Amino acid sequence: MAIALLPVSTFLGFFTIPVVVPALIWLVVLGVRLMRPNTTVRTTLRVTHCLLAPLEALLVVYGIHCLQAARRSAEFGGGLLGASGLIPIVIGVLAGSLSVASLCVAFSGEVPRPTEAGQSFGCDSGAPLG
Repeated sequence: MAIALLPVSTFLGFFTIPVVVPALIWLVVLGVRLMRPNTTVRTTLRVTHCLLAPLEALLVVYGIHCLQAARRSAEFGGGLLGASGLIPIVIGVLAGSLSVASLCVAFSGEVPRPTEAGQSFGCDSGAPLG
């Protein structure tokens, strides 16, 4: 998910790169840590996505306000970039769904572990972390 969001962050402008890129790098590091889970990975996952969830909700709210402003602008003959409010809504919904799924895994007590062959992941082979 972090790699998919990198082009979006560069599209939003160069002023967002110093803020967004370290967060994306952290998400990649967290994804790598999830491949070899230990006792601290659940806590790290919970903290990361509990911090990201309000930001993702703000993206959705911001997008809704952009669409409302575009509607008001279109009433007066403007509104060329009215659909640009959909971009933060889509990013917020996609990133929010990642956070919800990650928090469900973090609070469930089980972390998916690789199978014995090491080729695929399965939720039924993981033992609860404590």
